[in-house]
Amino acid sequence: MARSRAHRIVQKLGKIRDDYTCAFCGDEADYKYQVEGHHIIEYHEGGPAALENIVTLCHHCHDAYHAGELDLDIICW
Repeated sequence: MARSRAHRIVQKLGKIRDDYTCAFCGDEADYKYQVEGHHIIEYHEGGPAALENIVTLCHHCHDAYHAGELDLDIICW
């Protein structure tokens, strides 16, 4: 399922809000494409295009989360 423009924009705004820093491990990106905006309630599950639904993760943590290797307590966001 392709992400809407609104979802891409809010992901970018979330990374800016979080100063391009991973919310899980705290790594700071050397450049803006090293981190990703992760939907707390996933886009394909109807998650809204809202800053409150975005958390910034580095590539490693984001991949680990989707592989089931990282347990994020999404309630704390």
